[in-house]
Amino acid sequence: MKNLIKLLIIILIVFVGCDDKKEKAVIKDTMEISLEGMWKLKSGVWENEDGTFMRYPEDSLTEGPAYIIYSKKHYMLIANAPKMNYYRGELIGYSLEGNKLTVSTILSNLENNIGMEAVWTINIKENTLSAENGNNSEFWERVE
Repeated sequence: MKNLIKLLIIILIVFVGCDDKKEKAVIKDTMEISLEGMWKLKSGVWENEDGTFMRYPEDSLTEGPAYIIYSKKHYMLIANAPKMNYYRGELIGYSLEGNKLTVSTILSNLENNIGMEAVWTINIKENTLSAENGNNSEFWERVE
């Protein structure tokens, strides 16, 4: 019985010692940007095909939220704007080299987006993610 209690204590110590306490925004040893987790859109500007711009939160997108959930090699984008009768759900693969995020849309409810590729320049400062691609820019806040 004493050996069983000792074994359980050792296992507990190992689990507590293995707790992942790395910084969420930057892994200090490699300076690799860590995107994993959930982010909520705070603001953004996107160029339309006709040269005009859509702005969030100034334009009608304010009626619905937008979230990105990053895993190690993919992320899921969910956006909703009820007043515009707009919903967007996508699964996107990505690779990260330095601060260059290369993305490729795998699944989307917007068929024209499937297969689209883009390269974004990203920066993370504390719990804020900024991303730029040409005239497009987005600012996200870490939720989880």
